[in-house]
Amino acid sequence: MVRISKAPEVRRREIVDAALELFATKGYAAATVNDILNAVGIAKGTFYHHFTSKEEVMRAVVQQIVDQGIERAEAIADDQSIPPPDRILAILASQQLEEDTASMVTALHEAGNVEFHLLSNIGMVTHLSPIIARVVREGIDEGVFDVAHPEEAVSILLTAAFFLTDEGFEGYTPDLDRLMPALLIAAERLFGAAQGTFLDRAAQLEGS
Repeated sequence: MVRISKAPEVRRREIVDAALELFATKGYAAATVNDILNAVGIAKGTFYHHFTSKEEVMRAVVQQIVDQGIERAEAIADDQSIPPPDRILAILASQQLEEDTASMVTALHEAGNVEFHLLSNIGMVTHLSPIIARVVREGIDEGVFDVAHPEEAVSILLTAAFFLTDEGFEGYTPDLDRLMPALLIAAERLFGAAQGTFLDRAAQLEGS
């Protein structure tokens, strides 16, 4: 059998993509390194050249998904033609998953994959907070917001949002119809915004 040599970044991406699908279909706990080897068609030595363990692959899967969301968020944050409150709502809305990975990531958020959604929630809070905080600071300069510690306020909001709306924790079913308006009101208070700054805008967007 002739072995095909590929650039390291290409091979690494193949491993991550295969792991994403396996973790989604079999569950993280049930999927094995051998499953990944068979899916990619590589030897064990090739796998361990790129990753030290299945756990490290999981972290790479999470980072890939987080990176996609962060790329979308940064593009919106840089668009100063959009008012800061609308930009923040757009950033949050942009975290909807790309169609080709949405079904797999939805499966990863099932109760059996607690490791995945804990890591992904933490990753999103960590990387998204400074981006949104930058927009909040612009809102402070414009007199729309009044908050002494923007990044900390954003981290509090995102932590509540990602964990309270996560349907992947066993025995927990979030009431999104009640949670979403409450989170928007919390954002107004955390950022020192006028009543309705987020809630009214979100309602307008939903109705348009």
